[in-house]
Amino acid sequence: MITSANGAKVSAEALAAAQRSSSIASKAAALGLKAVSIAANALISIGISLAIQGIIWAWNQLTKAEENNRQKLEDLKSKYEEFESKIKSIQDEMATTAQRIAELNAKDNLTFVEQEELDRLKETNAELKRQQDLLEQSKKLAQNDVSKEFVATMKKDVDDTGEYTHYHTPFLGADNGTWKTWSWSSIWRDLGSMGMGVDYSTSERSYIEQQFQQYESLKDQYANATTQKDKDRIDKQIKEIETYLNDKSQQWLTDSDGIGYITNPQNDDERKVNEYLDYINDFRDRVAIETGGTDAKYNAFTRILNKDEFSDIKSQLESLGDVGELTGEKIKDLIPVGSELYNKLVSLGVIAEDDSSWYGNLANTFNKVTEAADTNSIALKELNDSLDKIQSAYQVASTAIEEYNENGYISVDTFQSLMELEPEYLNLLMDENGTLALTSENLYKLTEAR
Repeated sequence: MITSANGAKVSAEALAAAQRSSSIASKAAALGLKAVSIAANALISIGISLAIQGIIWAWNQLTKAEENNRQKLEDLKSKYEEFESKIKSIQDEMATTAQRIAELNAKDNLTFVEQEELDRLKETNAELKRQQDLLEQSKKLAQNDVSKEFVATMKKDVDDTGEYTHYHTPFLGADNGTWKTWSWSSIWRDLGSMGMGVDYSTSERSYIEQQFQQYESLKDQYANATTQKDKDRIDKQIKEIETYLNDKSQQWLTDSDGIGYITNPQNDDERKVNEYLDYINDFRDRVAIETGGTDAKYNAFTRILNKDEFSDIKSQLESLGDVGELTGEKIKDLIPVGSELYNKLVSLGVIAEDDSSWYGNLANTFNKVTEAADTNSIALKELNDSLDKIQSAYQVASTAIEEYNENGYISVDTFQSLMELEPEYLNLLMDENGTLALTSENLYKLTEAR
């Protein structure tokens, strides 16, 4: 028997039984907790899996939407081109029938068969004209469809504010960059920050501006890097941005292929077509300038200068350049700091706000175009003069041969003409002793020298 602290007596068997009961209860409780933990982990895993599946589904839907827009755009372009092809075919057929009609109308009297042919051709031409008018209307509608889809495609790709997401680390304030929304880079940053790392969403247009700024910053970093490891790391980042910019440039070139500026736009879609074409051309010029494209700045300048709003400035620049009198100071007067054209050139990277040397460089470029034209003109004149001399020598030699074959000698006038030939031709009439030898063989040599 065992006496407890309060004086109660407990048998050893009863105590052992109580201990066994307690142990079983503890194990049961532990197993219960473990089961709850397993269930919780399973639910978390299922939740994460479903979340990722949802993200993948959203990403696929976003990607498919962009692909569908572009595919629809290409389909509408093809439809428009079909109308153009049919119209061209009809125009060719109308030209053929019109020619035959003109031939028949030119005859004084037509046979019965010819009159029937003429009547039939006139009916055919009238029907072809009706078909052409209908196709022109269909072509116009197709062009409107292409314009609308082009605007929709570009609006989705350029100005959708949910295209990219900027992330930061909560509490630390660290910048984790801007990433394509629903991309894997975006997904892991969102999960890693427990959904609290989203700073703001932005569009492709804004993201592109960030990339240009980052590109400039990386070039400065590369120039100041002191180790090869740093240079390699920075160079890799530079190439990634270059790849992105060039890929986007090629994509938009494809999207805008076959789409031209609309003169006197009548509605928002038509105005948007012109705006997006301007944006694409500006972007492509900026990429070429930033990545060191050949003549990129001059090409961008001439493209902008060809716009209607700058036609007066263009005319004055060309007039001065034509006579080689364009100077940096004169360009400053025509394109002053702060003017619309000046600001446009700065935004494209054609000129830097703190760089005045471009005025002189531009003047030299315009004057060199004139100099090149003058050089080509001089070269052409020299070529024509040379051809005239060759022709003259050939004619003199031909006359001399004709007289020599007929009379056995040449006339005084012909002899004087031979003496007036250029040295390179006269030398062909000399023998090895330097004596003039008017033989038929030498005269034929002269004609062959032309």
